[in-house]
Amino acid sequence: MEKDMKFDLENALGQRKSITVQIEDIEQIMGDDWLLEFSAQAQELGLRIDPHKTDPSLLSVTRV
Repeated sequence: MEKDMKFDLENALGQRKSITVQIEDIEQIMGDDWLLEFSAQAQELGLRIDPHKTDPSLLSVTRV
């Protein structure tokens, strides 16, 4: 099943400057190549993806 993660990411962020996302959730939706796909879609939206400062199972997504 393929899902438009860009749409979900945009809605999840809403008007906030940044959000925290579970890597496991992204991987379940996008499969093994989740990082490449997620990064490309975040870049299209003008967002930056960084590892979470304290939890390796999370990503921080921030407006650039």
